Amino acid sequence: MVTIGSQGKLIAVLVGVMVLAGASIGAIMLLQQPSVDPSINVVKKDSTQQTIAFSQMLTMDSVEAYGAYENSYGNPRGNGTYRGVKVSDLVDLAGGMKSIDLIVVNASDGYSVTFPYSKVYPSLSTQDLQGDMILAYSYNGTMTPVWELGFRIIFLTEDEYYSNADAEATTPEEYFPGAAGPQCVSNVVTIQIIEREPDEFALTIEAGGTTAGYTMTEILALSSITGEGGYKNRYGILTGPNNYTGVAIFNLLRWVSDLPESYEISVRASDGYVRVINQSVVEGTLVGYNSTSGNSVGQINCTMILAYEIDGEYLGEDGPLRIAFLNVNECLTTSTLWIRSVVKITVNAL
Repeated sequence: MVTIGSQGKLIAVLVGVMVLAGASIGAIMLLQQPSVDPSINVVKKDSTQQTIAFSQMLTMDSVEAYGAYENSYGNPRGNGTYRGVKVSDLVDLAGGMKSIDLIVVNASDGYSVTFPYSKVYPSLSTQDLQGDMILAYSYNGTMTPVWELGFRIIFLTEDEYYSNADAEATTPEEYFPGAAGPQCVSNVVTIQIIEREPDEFALTIEAGGTTAGYTMTEILALSSITGEGGYKNRYGILTGPNNYTGVAIFNLLRWVSDLPESYEISVRASDGYVRVINQSVVEGTLVGYNSTSGNSVGQINCTMILAYEIDGEYLGEDGPLRIAFLNVNECLTTSTLWIRSVVKITVNAL
């Protein structure tokens, strides 16, 4: 038999248990709530990290626009209004990056995408196609952390649609994941700046205040062109035509920077030799010679390339990279422009 006093004690104990249980449940629910101030980490080149909180992003210059992207199946996705901060501004907070560096964007599920400098700090021609590369924290007015995909990389183009063609045209082949969608990383947790040393590169290009470096692996991964070309030297000796494969130099230069209206290039070889080549030659107009007689045939149209193969084989002692001129008429060009062992190209505005 339980007395009234015992009942009071029992009730008190039950109330206490309920309070403790409620407190525990509340604590569990609190732990399950998303952070009120989420953040990302930008990993600097010295491997230290800088944490950038959502509240800090809200004090930075923001970009807001309607956008969408094309996925791997050719379908539009992600249609809506995005707001966020430029990725370049976040990188600048962590000390910035060189034009030869890369960033790796990592998501919470382990997915990652590598972007070159040209995507983070686009030239005018790249900007026209890809728009601003931002880390979005808001989608259709819903902000992170309620927005389940934020923080998210998105490209806000003028036509409001970042297509697969846009992505391919503005991304070097070795960093192109095959479509625009895979570049729009969701739930970003870190942006890592990867420093690459100049001595890693087979070729360095300087243009418009930007320096870009390419390893041979990267050059071989770029879109290539194959065609016939050969040359006539100052003694009248004819060489070729042979089949050369390489990268169109005009396209390569435009990857690095917008070209001035008037310019010339300086080409440096590994032995220190430097040759200045004028704009008309770079863009494909020069004197041609008959491949049999060696006689001049006047001005011809050529494609100036940075060649790495001759007749399907690597160049050997003339390489690993050399200037070559391709044309469809089996004409030769002057040997003085066929520079061997190229290591650097500099664009000079006139």
